[in-house]
Amino acid sequence: MKKHEKYTLTYVPDAKAFTDAPDSLAVLIKQRRRWMNGALFGTMKVIANITKVLSCKRTKHPVYKQILSFSSCFITLLISCFNSSLLVLCMLQLLSS
Repeated sequence: MKKHEKYTLTYVPDAKAFTDAPDSLAVLIKQRRRWMNGALFGTMKVIANITKVLSCKRTKHPVYKQILSFSSCFITLLISCFNSSLLVLCMLQLLSS
């Protein structure tokens, strides 16, 4: 969104959303892999820029909350690595049986 534009955000209670579910296991696996890669690289970017995050003067969050947020990003990174490995192991098991 552009800065200083006259956008308004409103809640629409009767709004409907639709999604296309993957129609095969292979498409689901590709989708999940893309999501995990996005989460992994996004988390890595936050961790790589932690000094910028902690030294930001625009935030009103105390440093301890920022450190907690960084810690959760680091834990998410570790879990993402294991998720990718578990996905590959599960798929190998499914394909071998």
